[in-house]
Amino acid sequence: MSEISIGLAPMHGVTTFPARIWFSLASPFDFCSTPFLRVTRGFPAKRISPLFIPEIFELKSLTPYRATPQIMASSPQDFVDIAKYFLQYTEEVELNCGCPSPTVFGNGAGSSLLAETEKFRRFVEAIVGEIGPEKLSVKMRTGVEDPSRFSQLTSSLKDIACKRVVVHGRTRKDGYTGLADWNLINFASDELPFPVRGSGDINSWQQFASQHQGWKCESVIVGRGALRNPWIFSEIKASKSLDLSHQTLYWSLAVWLLLHDSVTRAVDTGCPEAFIDMAAEAMEAGCCGADVEKWQTLYEKLSVRANGICQSLLTVEASPQAMGHLKMFWNYLRSGLPQEYFMLPVLRARTPAVFFGVLGEKAKVSTSFSVRHQSQHDWIYAGRGRPN
Repeated sequence: MSEISIGLAPMHGVTTFPARIWFSLASPFDFCSTPFLRVTRGFPAKRISPLFIPEIFELKSLTPYRATPQIMASSPQDFVDIAKYFLQYTEEVELNCGCPSPTVFGNGAGSSLLAETEKFRRFVEAIVGEIGPEKLSVKMRTGVEDPSRFSQLTSSLKDIACKRVVVHGRTRKDGYTGLADWNLINFASDELPFPVRGSGDINSWQQFASQHQGWKCESVIVGRGALRNPWIFSEIKASKSLDLSHQTLYWSLAVWLLLHDSVTRAVDTGCPEAFIDMAAEAMEAGCCGADVEKWQTLYEKLSVRANGICQSLLTVEASPQAMGHLKMFWNYLRSGLPQEYFMLPVLRARTPAVFFGVLGEKAKVSTSFSVRHQSQHDWIYAGRGRPN
């Protein structure tokens, strides 16, 4: 397989710190960026949550992947003020020029920075002038309404000493629909004097294997493909599908819930150190992959740490926030599972007992399965309703 390094894409509201831990337990990836930290004038470094990116602080020696803080700002100075804080602990920061949200766009951040080529150039140049060369990565789309000015946008960066550019091969108007344009990503790779990272539509190891030889970028990130199949990184590296047991799915989701409930509790009690210690224990356990015994053992260890005893999933309580994260993740994950999972009524579950009670019936089945991209479920990721 290719030497291209592969990372987990930043997904706002999804790839938070507990989720990044979980994804690394399921399938090792090489690097990631955080979901964006929105900063404005007067946003001091002391307001940054200790749980935003512990991977560059307390857990730096344990984290099996490289993590980069991503920042969103409407002015270069707002970005610089926070970037300088992070750069005491890490080698690079990332500027979000890709978020398509109407609110973000209307406030002059995210993909709105791509609307005017000269403004875009000055914005990036001002940041690099303050923080120094080869410390800034720029995450961008191929344009706002269409990609007709993409070559102008990339050309405007040629003489600026960026660390890299990360190109999501869609415009702001595209959102998450249609197909990513890898020809434009290749164009940027040829055009720019620093590395380019590609993003868009890496949904399976088969798709990666059939297309990656034509890519010119030095690395790629996987977003929605990892939500469909969290084991995709291992599959890409092995060039084959993994066989998963129903129990593996059950216990891996148990760990997902426990991590998210524990981080909520840490925030509510004002004790983030408790969760950071739990994260360290999870990372020390190493990748669980498709091994059901590793997932179950990890759940039991972390449950004892969190609750004093190992609690049954049929009696354990969880915060509404943790249940919300679990059901959100399940909504994405089910699109890659066998069809009988797609129709399970667990999205209406309000408690772990109901969710895992239903899922536990499937866990009794001894057959294995593989997770795969099913295009009929693409609507889940497009930000639009289910087609008729």
